[in-house]
Amino acid sequence: MLKLFRSLSLIIDYKTWIVTALSVITTYYCAYFKFIGDLPITLIGTAIIFPVVFSINSAYKRREDAIMCYASFKSNLLSLFLSAKNWTNDHQVTYVQQSKVLLVDCIRLMHGYFLQNPDNHAQRDRLVYQQFDEISQFIQTYRSAGVTPSELSRLDQYLSKCIVDFEKMRKIFLYRTPNSLRTYSKFFTYTFPVLYAPYFAHHLHDGNETLIGYLSAVLYSFVFVSLINIQDQLENPFDQYGEDDLQFDIEEFEDMLNGLWNKRKI
Repeated sequence: MLKLFRSLSLIIDYKTWIVTALSVITTYYCAYFKFIGDLPITLIGTAIIFPVVFSINSAYKRREDAIMCYASFKSNLLSLFLSAKNWTNDHQVTYVQQSKVLLVDCIRLMHGYFLQNPDNHAQRDRLVYQQFDEISQFIQTYRSAGVTPSELSRLDQYLSKCIVDFEKMRKIFLYRTPNSLRTYSKFFTYTFPVLYAPYFAHHLHDGNETLIGYLSAVLYSFVFVSLINIQDQLENPFDQYGEDDLQFDIEEFEDMLNGLWNKRKI
């Protein structure tokens, strides 16, 4: 039950209450001044529902793409760790310890990168790429551990795939769904319950339908603003705001590496 209320608090916020209050107030004054009219309700589908649903679907697809890129990123890091554990023979302890530090730091840097404002990313880009460079230099030291050139080439491919996955997530982070469409959707979603006050007031001219008029204003406001809030939460899958964001399970990844190493020692 607590989880349900927490979820509702994320999609029903102060904007919902403001729009609802404005809708009820304007409905009351439209009825008071006899400014009423049976406006075409089909306009909702064209002006609001279609753009908002398109934006939500687009944001959801971006989230799914980010999750798959992160899964690929982690799997390639794990492959790099397993190579240090299983390919280095007499130098195993040194390579495992160094690789674990480099790989965990790589995820931490990437996590910090996506938590920051996307407008100021140049310096953070440099830090992440420097970490990739350190991993690349570390791979070259495998030669002294007896790793063959073909195996080194495979390690470079793992690292290359990590860089590709990071770049894909970076593009998702920097480039959102079309700004013009989101602005359009928000404008009409926030103003529709107010602009359609004459329609809601149309139900108030008969005293028996007073409740229906105000209830319609409240329901439309709640539904439309909640849809916009859902779209906003899905828009950036990295900001850790909302229940559907990508989770950077750094501690879990580090524990997994420690578990693999401890199992080998046992």
